[in-house]
Amino acid sequence: KDPPDFSFPIPQAADSGVEALIRRHQLSRAGFVAMAPGTIWETKHWGSDKFAEVARHFLQKGIGVALIGTRRERIVCEEVARLAPGAVNVAGETTLTELAALIRRSAISVTNDSGPMHLAVALDRPVVSVFGPTDSVWVGPYGRIDAVLQAGIACSPCYLRQLSRCHHGHACMENVSAGAVIERMNSVLDQQSAA
Repeated sequence: KDPPDFSFPIPQAADSGVEALIRRHQLSRAGFVAMAPGTIWETKHWGSDKFAEVARHFLQKGIGVALIGTRRERIVCEEVARLAPGAVNVAGETTLTELAALIRRSAISVTNDSGPMHLAVALDRPVVSVFGPTDSVWVGPYGRIDAVLQAGIACSPCYLRQLSRCHHGHACMENVSAGAVIERMNSVLDQQSAA
């Protein structure tokens, strides 16, 4: 049986558009972090402060950070950019194929939503995804369970969409530290370098 084909064709126009975006925002062509802090579910939000801590870590190492998402997610990206000066907010500036081209050029992605995670996996790019109320076995990246970071608490997964219904203080997301995400990202990047 052949393995599943997750290829995602990217048109030349999208590549050209992203090349211009990278130049305009002075993102490193050698690699940058594609960070997607937005999500629709309240219970999947990891927190702007934690994303900003991760962004500051990579910015201090001289690695650029591109905050990605839809126009609707621009506000959360603006908050992360405010807390992590130097991070570039490109949310709402790309089409889906341009977003794919941007992720394909990134050194690694980090997200709390499954959409950007699946796109990174389809493009065979390194990704770390913070999971809380959703089941990583059912929603997680095919063949890349190492891409998922969870708190490992008994009430998760629960599939709650509203924080007001959570009786555990949103521990499934709150208990995943920025330090744990940074450690996992560094480990993934080290493995990439060694390969």
